[in-house]
Amino acid sequence: MPIHGHTKIELTNQTTGEVEVVEKDNLVTNAVAQIFTSFNGGANLRTANAGGEYTGWELPESLYGGLLLYDRALGSDPDTVFAPPEARLVGTGVPRMSNTGNGVLRGSYNKIESNIDVKNGVVTFVYDFATSQANGMIASVCLTHRYGGYFDESAAALAEADGARSGQYQYSGLFDGAKPFPRAPGQSDTTLFGRPLYADPESDEMLFAALDGTNLVLRHVTGLTTELDLFNPVGTSRVKNIETMDISDVMYAKGDGYYTAVGYDADADQIYVISTECAPLKPTDHIRVRTYDRKTRAAKTYEFANPTGAQLMGGVGGDTPLLRNTGRVLGGCLYVAGYVSDVSYSAPKLQPFYKIPLADPSKVESIDNHGLMLPMIHDAHDGKLYYYGSLYAGYGRVLNTVTKEILAMEAFNDADRYPYCCVPVLGCPAAPFMLQYAYPSGEGELRQGIRRNYLATINDLAAPVEKTADKTMKITYTLRKAAE
Repeated sequence: MPIHGHTKIELTNQTTGEVEVVEKDNLVTNAVAQIFTSFNGGANLRTANAGGEYTGWELPESLYGGLLLYDRALGSDPDTVFAPPEARLVGTGVPRMSNTGNGVLRGSYNKIESNIDVKNGVVTFVYDFATSQANGMIASVCLTHRYGGYFDESAAALAEADGARSGQYQYSGLFDGAKPFPRAPGQSDTTLFGRPLYADPESDEMLFAALDGTNLVLRHVTGLTTELDLFNPVGTSRVKNIETMDISDVMYAKGDGYYTAVGYDADADQIYVISTECAPLKPTDHIRVRTYDRKTRAAKTYEFANPTGAQLMGGVGGDTPLLRNTGRVLGGCLYVAGYVSDVSYSAPKLQPFYKIPLADPSKVESIDNHGLMLPMIHDAHDGKLYYYGSLYAGYGRVLNTVTKEILAMEAFNDADRYPYCCVPVLGCPAAPFMLQYAYPSGEGELRQGIRRNYLATINDLAAPVEKTADKTMKITYTLRKAAE
């Protein structure tokens, strides 16, 4: 359904009373369309139209009601559904919520002037920002999911406030309870097939990876969303094809499920295997990484001594779970955590972090952690690594690979000790699968989900406007149902 959006920004100088007004129409991205068509139409459209995403939330409010303000233009490509890591967040907003916390990015929802009129096809979201909030250059105004505004970023710890705690940051009521990759009796997909790396809608399958001795085993498992297999046993998934790769020259003598891990680099579109010589990893100890082009399986191998000058954790985690923070490849760079003794997720200790370019490890860089801990990694895409919080380890954080810093965010999933981690869907970044890692059994469960800080609209201003500490700001964003 086509929609049209319009933004109005009002900046009021608190000393002179002067009001600066900026107005502009917006671009609607493909993010929401991706959600409803992801993995060959996994969303339950009848349920969504009848009940919204959650009880009491109309779909326009739920899927478009949040606000994200950036310091640079984001472009006019409708497939841009996440901001690049170079774009700094200046302000955010969450529908129905005021900012009573200590974050200086998020404004307050204006309940009086906002209006959700789905019958007549017009919704208006109004956000107010105090003199202390959203200060800086604003070049792009974007709508996002109602939870997207909680992905504000701060160099200081953010206390949970105003509904930021939620177990719904990953899964969504838009999708029914059916599991595209059902368990066999007494087992889970992860114990059957290994770690899910990504789903491919074109092939109607998910790729699972497992370490088997000195081999990397890749299993292509059908999703059965575009065909009916009369001979597929009830409650099971079907392996269509198996690839076996010898990685004995990558694994060190101690290489096992603790010292060797397999993963998927979503930004470089590569499968990778990482192996460490020992744990902890001293500056004289070595790391090997092999990458495989997803499409061609062309391989490259990198071997280097620990270039950080410090001890690293070294245990990279095998093929399950997909949570360990001690070795992750994104955008062709290895991100590793420094060594601390007695790591405990219930009482995490501060760890240094490092960025190691695989092509030239000598260009290693330290990550500025701002005194913040990154206990686990639940997602990694578009130049950022995310921790969504957990039952024991506090509010969310994000590692920006370009600015090389760890920042706090209000988004906080406190529903489980090990919340869901993301499994990308190719060509559909807004709606990945979510893997629930169950402690201590090690079993996993996959279900469709949403990355909540997507860009539903992009409104690049004709010229940036500056919000300063002597000004308040009101942003009015109107969406209208357009003619078919």
